[in-house]
Amino acid sequence: MSSALGQLFRKVARIDAPGAVGAPGAEAWRAADEAAGNAWTIESEGVSRRFFFISGCSKSGTHWVQNLLGLHRRVCVKGEFHFEHLLTGFRAMLGRDFYAGASPAIRPIADVSYEAMVRRMMLGACDRPGATWIGDRSPRALAEVLPGAPIVNIRRDGRDVMVSWNFHHLRTKRPEGLSKDVRDSAARLAGDFQDNPEEYLRPGSGLLADERWFRTQARVWAGMIAAEMDGAPRLREAGTPVLQLVYERVHADTAGARKELYGFLGLDEAEAAPIGPESRTAAGFAEERPNALYRKGIVGDWRGYFTDRQRAWFKEEAGEALVRAGYEKDDQW
Repeated sequence: MSSALGQLFRKVARIDAPGAVGAPGAEAWRAADEAAGNAWTIESEGVSRRFFFISGCSKSGTHWVQNLLGLHRRVCVKGEFHFEHLLTGFRAMLGRDFYAGASPAIRPIADVSYEAMVRRMMLGACDRPGATWIGDRSPRALAEVLPGAPIVNIRRDGRDVMVSWNFHHLRTKRPEGLSKDVRDSAARLAGDFQDNPEEYLRPGSGLLADERWFRTQARVWAGMIAAEMDGAPRLREAGTPVLQLVYERVHADTAGARKELYGFLGLDEAEAAPIGPESRTAAGFAEERPNALYRKGIVGDWRGYFTDRQRAWFKEEAGEALVRAGYEKDDQW
């Protein structure tokens, strides 16, 4: 459990303790424990509050979607809970019929408890009192966290994602999050990147030149695309609303994408603040900053960074996913 997630969990766990610093009122928490009609709705202070989720491959625009929704006064979105880790453990704990939690008498209790925990944590993070929609933004594969809760999923051209990942992994200096066979080279490059970020603007430089890193990350993107393209129809068929956005279309028509987002949640667009650079909701950024979280934000950036080697590697590892996602008609690019 991450430090931030652990701290929030401990805060939620002691909400009824007398004198708990910063603890919300007990009545609010009781409301979070009780679902109202479905697993993703509660009644709090006479108002219906609903929960939703933003997902998608990292560096694909999940922050952008969060910011666009955050313009609306009735929406509060926080990141990143990464409830998929909790869900994986929960399923493993109940996944065998000889485990106590899987028994017919206990499983319903486990399900309700899990759902209440998710709602409590999300409500605990919400700092917009008037919010009627409370969301979690976690870059991850498409998956249902609360049964039936609406999901916004965004995808982006995997080649641009590779470029963004390159700069992100160099900037954050967290090689422990990468596969073991590339950690040493990633750590070495990240150290040099901090001193000479402009040097990494050359085509095929940085981690893009590391074949092991490149192939691994390309497979990650391809797997995410398969999960969302296979999973979205199944979720919709089961009754879970899923809005699939494409980064490139949001970039071309940000106002239209925002309207679609608000319509998906049944929100009045007139109650939202305007799109603009100050809120990081306009498409792209004024200048490229290689060592910043918001680096460039353009479409087709990969063309300035891929050499023939990177093109070949990507085609081999994720070419089929690229075609399936509609970015190319074939491998002749």
